[in-house]
Amino acid sequence: MIKVMITERNNLNENLLKKEFEIVNNPEEADFLISQSTVMFPQYMHKTIYIAVEPPRTDHRIWAYGQFDRFHTVITHNPDISKENQFPFTKDDCPQFYPTRADPFDFITREDTTINNREYFMQE
Repeated sequence: MIKVMITERNNLNENLLKKEFEIVNNPEEADFLISQSTVMFPQYMHKTIYIAVEPPRTDHRIWAYGQFDRFHTVITHNPDISKENQFPFTKDDCPQFYPTRADPFDFITREDTTINNREYFMQE
């Protein structure tokens, strides 16, 4: 039986996985590691199945997105919204990947970022 380690708390159906795989707690014993959004064991990227459900907006996720070729397998959204093969990546009504933007790195640039009151910047 294939040994799988689930590296962090996530949305995976562990009961379903337990029917098909032996779940282990040691990355050295595991045939595959499953990581969702965060890479806990970069030394085992060659046997990691990376599920990228969060956009690359923080340093560790930006790093992970730049490492896709080093993972065994990567499961993520398709940022090309012109393709017809799009499907909802999460069950959320408000997906984290802003499917209306072709470029997930299209951040808002503000001319004046001076803080002069207690309000916070709002996205337009």
